[in-house]
Amino acid sequence: MKKQRFGIVILLVVITAVVFCALFMGAAPALKSRILIETPLYKEPDFDSEKHLEKLPQNESVEILEEEVFDANGRGWLYVSYTTYKGYVPSGYVYYTTGNDDYNVIVAKATTSKMSETINVYSYFDEKSEVVGTLVDGEKINLIDDGEDYGEFRKVVFGGGYYFIRSINVTTGMTLNQKVALIIIAVLVAFLIIGAVLGYTLYKRKKKNAKPSLDTTD
Repeated sequence: MKKQRFGIVILLVVITAVVFCALFMGAAPALKSRILIETPLYKEPDFDSEKHLEKLPQNESVEILEEEVFDANGRGWLYVSYTTYKGYVPSGYVYYTTGNDDYNVIVAKATTSKMSETINVYSYFDEKSEVVGTLVDGEKINLIDDGEDYGEFRKVVFGGGYYFIRSINVTTGMTLNQKVALIIIAVLVAFLIIGAVLGYTLYKRKKKNAKPSLDTTD
């Protein structure tokens, strides 16, 4: 009998603890929907449709009103509300945060210092940590700007999770491949200009040498 009473007391304590946690700890924080990159707010799920707004600012909060829909090309769209406006944005342009994990996202590119070099994605901001994947030069990345200092690393979204890559492998400007391509184009243009100048010079010289001389003899 005493054992039964003791068991009932334990059960009541557990139930009370669960109720207490539910009341005072509160529910899990709701997700916030925010715009990843600047984008117009479209009237229909179509890039060619009329625009309610020319630009939704990056990292602005929006409310998702309906489930994702897909256009004829299989691209996903979300019907959202922003201030007094409602319309569609590509679903890939929206990211989510919680009230306790508030951050901004910056769109950038991965870059290397050597051709054909891959970029490691680490599980922690330490090169000795596990490598969870790799990136290539020019690949788009989403940087997490949460106000924390990760030393020589930047926090990124990769494969649906948060990981780290070295800061030297991040750029918002030109990547290595783009710089190399620009240099090659510049060299080709320079050769074309030099070739054109030389060709014109030789042509003028040849024309001058071919000019008949005046005969002054009787």
